[in-house]
Amino acid sequence: MITHIKYMIIDEIVAFFDSAEKAIPYLEFPIDLLICETKFNGMGGLEFRKQAHKIPVCIFVSSRPELAAEVFETDALDFITKPLKTERLHHSIQKVFNFFEMKEKGDCFNALPGENCIKKIRQSCFSD
Repeated sequence: MITHIKYMIIDEIVAFFDSAEKAIPYLEFPIDLLICETKFNGMGGLEFRKQAHKIPVCIFVSSRPELAAEVFETDALDFITKPLKTERLHHSIQKVFNFFEMKEKGDCFNALPGENCIKKIRQSCFSD
């Protein structure tokens, strides 16, 4: 799976872990995307996601489709069932790009002139 991900993601992959416990110290760093198995050695992926709630985008991978509803309750962007298919992973990564594109547009909207600026414009345009 990691080979497919490295091929599809242009930016840097910071770390790859075989257990949630090993990943916990990295949660203090800014992370844009978490791709997580539902089943880890030790702490499960769903429990880890609760600790990693500040990561804006999470994709879960699992051989257990019955976990989909529980996965989406963690605000996951996507859920991929095993066996992993390249086309399906590509579709999921495209969702990630779409998410960040929309987020960037939202950030630009929030950066527009604030309420005080709009009040001043109204006062200057509509004052007698």
